[in-house]
Parts: sequence; structure tokens; C-alpha cells
Amino acid sequence: MLALSCAPDLHDDPTLVDAPAIVAVRSEPPEVSPGASVNADALVVSKDGTVAATSLAWALCTSPKGPAENGVVNSDCLADAATPVGEGSPLAFAIPSDACALFGPDTPPGNFRPRDPDATGGFYQPIRLRFDDALAVDLERIICNLRTAPADVAAEFRSRYVPNHNPTLRSATASVNPAVVALTALPAGERIDLAVAWNAGDAESYVVFVPGSATLATARETLRVTWYATGGTFDNDGTGPDPNNASGTTSMNVWTAPSGPSAPTRVHFWAVLRDSRGGLDFSAWDGTVVEK
Repeated sequence: MLALSCAPDLHDDPTLVDAPAIVAVRSEPPEVSPGASVNADALVVSKDGTVAATSLAWALCTSPKGPAENGVVNSDCLADAATPVGEGSPLAFAIPSDACALFGPDTPPGNFRPRDPDATGGFYQPIRLRFDDALAVDLERIICNLRTAPADVAAEFRSRYVPNHNPTLRSATASVNPAVVALTALPAGERIDLAVAWNAGDAESYVVFVPGSATLATARETLRVTWYATGGTFDNDGTGPDPNNASGTTSMNVWTAPSGPSAPTRVHFWAVLRDSRGGLDFSAWDGTVVEK
């Protein structure tokens, strides 16, 4: 599958934030037809917390990938092959009307082939973001026609398909064996369970075309949380639904609080909740580490 949103270019620990990075872009709506407008909000982080990215520059990639390229986007997009659409965050802009030709199943111009969908049947308009020395690419999901489906199946798909909606990330909780602890009193050096939750309907069902049988099937989104902090260490950089929670609406990670005389006492945390069709939500909170 494609990477459906930005990821920071950090170091050996992808969860540790010690320099400015663009870690996520939340678009509303998260899935549109070419020519429609979106309102996009980027999460830019630094060792001092969430950044008000008034100088964040946005640009729409204009060249599809060649057959020999392995990256998410054409490498030219990271240089000059992109159309600027504005600065700041949030920012409203329109998705180009030819997005399904450049990045979807329609016949593209030049020496390129139509794109193949991802595992969820999706196609994506790449968007380049630049903030100081930080560079990232976001992928906005676009609604395109089915290229190889029979006419009756394509018509049924159009009538049944419901565009994606963003999930909703709720506040974080912390606990230690298994007592709840306040985020303002995280014990130094302890392994702390951090949990976030989302709404029951956020894992949406959707219809997808099955090329092998030329039929339609119903699938269900998967949800995953990516974690970041300015101190301490997470056991995992990403987690799925907690198998011990029957509702399937929470995700848990273990964070080891820093300790020692030089350890930070205030830590900034972020969680990014992504669904498998390109929707996302993010949340930020602060924690205070205290000696036991």
C-alpha cells in the first residue's frame, strides 16, 4: 500500500521529535472528485511542541511516476514539477481536474501508463509540503471511474460507493500497572501505558471492485495510530486496535519515561490516527515527568 500521509525524516527512533518535522496532513473531506476543493490542515512538530506553520508552503505535483521509479511520487515533484497553491495551515485549494489522468486509471499524457489502485481501490493526488528544511508529501485520495469494469458493474459501483470520512481521535489516558496516572505526574523511568480512542463508526465499510471476477465486494477500513514524543521511548512507532478491548476503538502503546538529572520534565506528545483510505485525525498533549 501507499503511504497515505506524511512521515517525518527523523533518525533511528522515528517516534522521537527533536527537530521540526511535518508528520501528518488532515484534509476535509479526505476523498474528493477532481476539480473539488479541500481544506487541509498540517501537523508540524518540533522539540518545543506543535508549530504554528504560517510559512508552510503547499504545491500540487504535476507529473506521474515513471515505470522505473520506486518512490511514492515522481522525484521531480520534490524539485520543480509542482504547482504552488499557497502558504499557511489550514489552507483551502482545489484538486486539479486532470488528477485521474495524471495519478489515476485514466489514460495519462506522454510516456506513462494508467495507475493501479491500492489495496482499497484508491488513487491519490500527491501534494508537496515544505517548512524550513522539512519536506514531506501528502496523498489526497481522489474519486475516479473504474477503468476495467463492465458498464453495469461500474454503474453499480458509482451508486453504492460512499466517499471516505475522517476518523475522530479522542483524548489520551495514561496508566501504570494498571492504575490511572495523571499526565501531569508521569513517574520518571516507569513503563507507562498510553491509550487513545476513537468513535465506534470510524472504521467504515466501503465497496471495492475485484478485477479478477469483475464483481464488487464490501471491505472494512483498518485503523492505525502513529506515536511521537519529545522525550522518553515508545515500544512501537505504530499500533493497531487493542485486542484486549472488545469495542475495537482503542489503541495502546508503552512509553518509558525519561529519568536522571538531565531528563526533560515536560514532554510533548502527538498521536496520529489513520484509516486505510487516507482519512486521519491527530491530537497533541503535554506530559510532566516527576521523580518517584
